Amino acid sequence: MAIVLTQPQPPAPHLHPSPLISSKPLPTSSICPHDTSSSPRILSLTPTTPLPKSRPPPLPAELHLQIIDTIASRIPHTSRDEPYDPTDLEALCTCSLVCKLWMNIARVGIWAGVRLSSRRKSMAFVKLLQAYAKDGRSRVDMPSLGFYVVHLSIRETQGNAWDPKWLNDALPTLAAHLPRVHSLEMERVTWEYLSARSREACLKAFKHATTLTLREFAFHTSRDMCNFLAEFGDLKVLTLDAVHCAKMNTPRWFLECSVDGERAVKSPSRMLKEVGVRGASTGPILEWILAGFEYQKEVGKRGPGITSIRLGGVGVEEADIIGKFLGGVGDSQSWKVTRHCSTKFSVQTD
Repeated sequence: MAIVLTQPQPPAPHLHPSPLISSKPLPTSSICPHDTSSSPRILSLTPTTPLPKSRPPPLPAELHLQIIDTIASRIPHTSRDEPYDPTDLEALCTCSLVCKLWMNIARVGIWAGVRLSSRRKSMAFVKLLQAYAKDGRSRVDMPSLGFYVVHLSIRETQGNAWDPKWLNDALPTLAAHLPRVHSLEMERVTWEYLSARSREACLKAFKHATTLTLREFAFHTSRDMCNFLAEFGDLKVLTLDAVHCAKMNTPRWFLECSVDGERAVKSPSRMLKEVGVRGASTGPILEWILAGFEYQKEVGKRGPGITSIRLGGVGVEEADIIGKFLGGVGDSQSWKVTRHCSTKFSVQTD
């Protein structure tokens, strides 16, 4: 009897399916010649993971704009508009977190209108502008937010110990980083209390504004007021509410004087169309506008003329100048006069 010793073979390892192995039948030429089976071998593989689904087509760019514009249109840019739902602003901020495209579009609506009142929030906004500045010292590599601001509302504080004045410190920075402001609103500002640097920066940066609103604004003299307003050469809408001048030094004869070929008091914008005055020095303001329009007519630089006049708190002493004003600016022009305009001249309290 012969005893044959054989070495036990280890069990065959479990092999995972290889992506190189195809589940299709092998061609006839690839069959092993020693295989005596009548049909080729077929290796069937079952995929372990589902195939990825196709992504939906992207939304058109016009639809992106329509979604964000619909939300942004519900948010007012000026402080005198009707109250709005804060959830609209939250929704717009959420849209800016979707992607870079939505962020750039939503920023236009988020930062279109900026309102500054208290010192703490105003100086925080100034620091934010400085962080996004493009002067080589920026700490954030992103476009400046100031480019999106088109309406700026400034309300100076009363200078209390718990909320000191801030405008004189912030105005140069605001003027340097907000190049596209076309609607400017200033309240509770005394012009002569600002430094020469702040006044120069304000007039240089915001002189292209087309809408100007002054509320509880104080000038030292009426000449200072006229020269201030004359700096806005593209102004179309002017609203003066409770503007005070400590000294009246612009009689009609002085407004018509010229020194070395230049007017003693600069003329208003030739593009001026709408004027609103309430609780202000109505007489000197209308005299200045009327004298400027007559001068522009003489030199052939007359603009389209005033089409809307809003007057509030008018007394008997202003009747004469109002009649002259309407006769001077109203010839060959279609204009309307509004005497009661409480919706336009609203008063904001603390």
